[in-house]
Amino acid sequence: MPSKRLDVRWLPAVAMLILVSGVPVTAQEAPSPLSLAQCIDSAMSRGTDSVILEQNLALSREQYSLAVSQSSYSLSASLGESATYGYGDSTLLMLNSLASGFGQTPQAGIAFTSPTTSLGFNTIPYMASNPLAAEIGAFTGTTPGPSGSFGLSLSQVVWNGYPGGTARAALEKSLLALRGRELSVVTGRQNITAAVTQAYFLAVGAQRNLAVRQQVLEQQNALLAQIRAVHSLQQATDIDLRTAEINAQSADIEMQNARSDLRIAGIRLAQLIGWPREKEITVAEAEDPRVPAATVEDAIAEALKRRTDIQQIELNRQSAAIDRTLIKGQTTPTVSLTGGANLIVDWSLLTRAGQGTLGVTVGLPILDAGAAAHKLESNRLQNEVFAAQESELQASIATDVEEAFNLVQVQLKRLQIARLTSEKLDLQFTLKKTEAQFGTATTQDVLDASVNAGDAKSAVVTAQKNAQLAILQLRTAMGY
Repeated sequence: MPSKRLDVRWLPAVAMLILVSGVPVTAQEAPSPLSLAQCIDSAMSRGTDSVILEQNLALSREQYSLAVSQSSYSLSASLGESATYGYGDSTLLMLNSLASGFGQTPQAGIAFTSPTTSLGFNTIPYMASNPLAAEIGAFTGTTPGPSGSFGLSLSQVVWNGYPGGTARAALEKSLLALRGRELSVVTGRQNITAAVTQAYFLAVGAQRNLAVRQQVLEQQNALLAQIRAVHSLQQATDIDLRTAEINAQSADIEMQNARSDLRIAGIRLAQLIGWPREKEITVAEAEDPRVPAATVEDAIAEALKRRTDIQQIELNRQSAAIDRTLIKGQTTPTVSLTGGANLIVDWSLLTRAGQGTLGVTVGLPILDAGAAAHKLESNRLQNEVFAAQESELQASIATDVEEAFNLVQVQLKRLQIARLTSEKLDLQFTLKKTEAQFGTATTQDVLDASVNAGDAKSAVVTAQKNAQLAILQLRTAMGY
């Protein structure tokens, strides 16, 4: 049976219902829709990945603080007392300058040290008289009594192959390691931001698509109701009715699928921002995407300045430079100074005696079986690897940025075409409704136009999402 033309008596009512059903129906908004900034802040404060990043950074800072402490000065003190007991033949003890009976000697000391400096003070404030004190007095005319000793010692490394010593080198390398960890944290935060942003845009797209699909479903249901009414009056064919039923069922399936997509998008976003999986999330509408650079050349230049992997190679190069200086230092002489002073006081006679010392030690490396030369060559080769890595990485970054930039341009143009197409098909739908009122369009023409208009609206949502994700990919390639 050929398709009949619509009866003009009921077409105005159909047109009115179609126009009413064409009013956009948005998805029900949650009381407090989340913005992109709120999602990112929540991910940074509550997300598992962010917590791990902060813990690793805190660990690296503590390790650097330990290196600072180990390269700094330390002060220590000691206090003690030694006890002796001489037994046996007293004459034999005296001949060997040993005291008979029980005696005690108090001791104290303080030390001020660093990796290259050591300054110490030691004292024995009271020592009992010499067992031969009486005999000594018979010959000298004075009998020595209890005494005390005071000692001062100094040791200083003047040069050991590295300015400030190997401890200074270890501290500088520890600082570079901390800077590397900080760069890793920056990269980790960028990855978290990118993941949350992507999930956010997917949720926005899912919300928009659900709203469009609800609109299309209501529109197709209204058309189906009208087709059924006129079919019962034999003003529409069985094909018209079956087409309307298929269109309504298809619209319902697409709406259910859109609702499922929105639920999954919300779950993925909730997991990233540290929210319970079962908590429903509504996101705020996002603005149209903006390109972060005017030209591909600007984008590449910005990427080379911002990318942390480029900066990490520079940190590796600086660490290798410290190693090279240390290796060269192993082939140079080391110079150390030592000095000290000791003072003895006889408390009974108040006489004094002392001794001062001063020494210089020079260490000369003679033979190391070529170890230093091999280390220097390894260091040189490592620097060449760093240079090659940097060159390769710069080329890779330029290619990735150019590819992402071109994709952004394509997706933005596709978005523009999708919007124009949607406007065109909306106008075509309106035209078919008008033509149907004058009997120049069939029911099938109106039904087909309604499906095309609905699909075009969904295509705009998809194009918006693709453009936003393309710009996100470009921002990630540029190091944002």
